[in-house]
Amino acid sequence: MTKLQIKPNKRGRPAKTYTYNQINHAIQSTESMKMASEYLNMSYNNFKKWAKIHKLWNPLPTSAGIRRRNSVKISPHNLEKILNGENPSPYRETILLKKCFQEGYLKQECSCCGTDFSYIENNLWPLVLDFLDKNHKNTKLENLRTLCLNCVYTLQTGIKGWYRHRNIPLNDVVDNRLPRDIHIEPRESAISVTTEDNAVPIEDNEQSVDFIPFEEFQKTLEN
Repeated sequence: MTKLQIKPNKRGRPAKTYTYNQINHAIQSTESMKMASEYLNMSYNNFKKWAKIHKLWNPLPTSAGIRRRNSVKISPHNLEKILNGENPSPYRETILLKKCFQEGYLKQECSCCGTDFSYIENNLWPLVLDFLDKNHKNTKLENLRTLCLNCVYTLQTGIKGWYRHRNIPLNDVVDNRLPRDIHIEPRESAISVTTEDNAVPIEDNEQSVDFIPFEEFQKTLEN
């Protein structure tokens, strides 16, 4: 009797998914579908599949007018590698937050209260980027969250508060810990006050008028 050998099920890495914002941002940032696939560092056929899933597949009928380039590298700073912790981030926190929104890595909502700000289209979201371990150089995606301004003040005294003032209330920071070297230069008043010493007499050029009683005035009319 032969024994059946059951081979262990070796599953590979799960297939990576791409969001609507990621595909759309790649298309808007490049000049063709092929360039958009290179922007996301994915094969053309895989990009085509995801673009069709999100109903964004719209290739140009011809490649005329598209600039040729020697390198397929779109940007020297790969956001995916930055969020994986492989490369350091060269961006300010506001720019990093904007790029995470544009490419769909973070939702335009508060990670604490869940308020959705996706309706705002002028990049003026009332959201800040928070680093859970207080280290702003740790840009791994699992270390990032977004906080609305309301939650920044609500969580300021708790252990889950805003990383800049996590253990200090913001009112204490503003009132007692910020430098107060504020000097206001005196400004000359726009209204000059005239004193008696430098007062200039005003000449009265009008002729003086003598006052006469009404009865005398009537007599002049009778004459």
